Amino acid sequence: IGYKNYNQLSYYEKVFKIINGLYNRSSDEVMLAICKSYPEIALDLVSLFNKRPFVEEFLLFAGKKLPLETLGASKSYSREPYLKSVVKTISYADPHSTKQFLGTNSPVARVVKNSDDKLAKKIYEIFESYGLQSNSYVNIDALINGRITLSASQELNDNKSKHLNWLINERMRDGVLGSTSIERRLEYLCHLKVDDINELHDNTNEAVRFRSVKNADAQELYTLMVYTQEEIYTSSFLGLYKRLNKKITKQGGFQFLKTVEFNRFRTFIKECAGFNTLDDFFSTMTVSEKDSILDLVIDNLDQDKGEIQAAVEVADIYGSLTDSFLANTFKHKIYMDYLREVNEKDEYGQFIYGLLYKLCNGDGNKVKPLKGVSFDLPDLTKLSQDDLFRDGQNIQQHLFFDDKDGLASYRSFMSSFIHDANWYIMDQENYVLIKSKKGYPVFIFANKPQREAQGQKELGYIFEALGRFPDIVVHRGHSYYVDGTIDVINQSTKVAILGACGSYKMIAQALKNSKDVQIVSTKQIGTMSVNDVLIKDMAEVLRKGKPLDWKDLWIQLEKKLKNNEKFYDYIPPYKNLGAMYIKAYRIALEKGELEAIIK
Repeated sequence: IGYKNYNQLSYYEKVFKIINGLYNRSSDEVMLAICKSYPEIALDLVSLFNKRPFVEEFLLFAGKKLPLETLGASKSYSREPYLKSVVKTISYADPHSTKQFLGTNSPVARVVKNSDDKLAKKIYEIFESYGLQSNSYVNIDALINGRITLSASQELNDNKSKHLNWLINERMRDGVLGSTSIERRLEYLCHLKVDDINELHDNTNEAVRFRSVKNADAQELYTLMVYTQEEIYTSSFLGLYKRLNKKITKQGGFQFLKTVEFNRFRTFIKECAGFNTLDDFFSTMTVSEKDSILDLVIDNLDQDKGEIQAAVEVADIYGSLTDSFLANTFKHKIYMDYLREVNEKDEYGQFIYGLLYKLCNGDGNKVKPLKGVSFDLPDLTKLSQDDLFRDGQNIQQHLFFDDKDGLASYRSFMSSFIHDANWYIMDQENYVLIKSKKGYPVFIFANKPQREAQGQKELGYIFEALGRFPDIVVHRGHSYYVDGTIDVINQSTKVAILGACGSYKMIAQALKNSKDVQIVSTKQIGTMSVNDVLIKDMAEVLRKGKPLDWKDLWIQLEKKLKNNEKFYDYIPPYKNLGAMYIKAYRIALEKGELEAIIK
């Protein structure tokens, strides 16, 4: 790591965390937990430890989260005895990923082609009949068990609405083959429907806006909501929830969740809490059912060492609760689970629940010290001038995208600076540079939306040539563009404003790229009426050389935006409990605190 590739520091810190563990002869249990925490990087390095006893378990874990990448790394373990086991296990869960390697010289293709296994044979039959473009790999269970023919499967795939409902039922089959492929296909099909509903958000005629779900049953409505949490608009969720509620009133919410086998129920509870429908949903349950659902939300968060997604969702749920009695009940149940871990002498469980209890405003004195474990929570209330002016100047990158909303957002963004005497605008072909005339030097680079690809690429070259990367990154577009923005985030980034970034995978990826980044997120896409005020006020704080105090800034924003209901969808860093939990866990991991308690 040097001056010109400083943006890769976060990546290489994780690389050396794994390498140091190997060099220091850390136990298999510790190495497994470290690799589970950084699976993408561990897959890049698997050739360094492919003979260690824990590797097969790690690959099977990674295969659940990153099946394509795990199979893609197969050349690093192509001569190991567990190759066939890994390929078979991933294929049974995700034949759609396995098919990507057919027709190549990959070890995966060789295993599948030469296998006598019934599923492998069926995968190869689909490949020989319809090639890689077929979606029939998703229907593998029905094909193997004779519930559908291959030609009928191809026809079913072409009818997206019918296929969606068919897959909703398929996924609930006990031990269904291809479960991961089914989940991914359900996400895609659900997004198609919800995107259509989102696009009609200005249409006041609900019959028109929600026409695609006119005949949808309760299971479909629920599936649409929980499979599109990153993209669904508030009004879209509320419209679907209203229709769902009418269909489940008689049976009640708890009994309904049983009918969908509690599929992604933490996500649904989190959405209800965030969109202020949780009290209404709980009102459909008996007292004992409500108590049971809270227990289910909180239980078994430490089941898989190194995997903290469920705990992060619980943190997000708590952060969205507005009912003080419910919040206190929630916190008490977390503490009860913590005490259970203490009684069972499970130190890792104590850490998971103890950290969560502190995060939920629990009394830190009730959390018993563990040897070498601090239970530290990061302070996300402010950033100093040194944080944001590393070399005496603050650099920002704002990413706009080439669609109707992107053009409107860009015009609105520019209008907030164009007549301000404190700022100067330098107009280039593919981007603009807005820089402060007075006060501290602040440089805001923004690509022009109609020159999206060219502008973002050119700015990337500029930052790379300077060896100086943005301190602040701002995403100005729909969440389906956010992956590109997250790719821009690196160790230099101290603030990221990411619309529709409430889901675990987006925040986790941003924090992988920069462990110190503080994230402003929203419950839906960012709106220009809030973004422009937030961005301009933040720029003025920096121009005046003041520390960026999020609590003070939020008080000032609320005064200006108190009549803008969309402002309350925005979550400042100090209220982003999911992000805080991820950061706290990774701090402990990077400091080596967890090595003593993982057994």
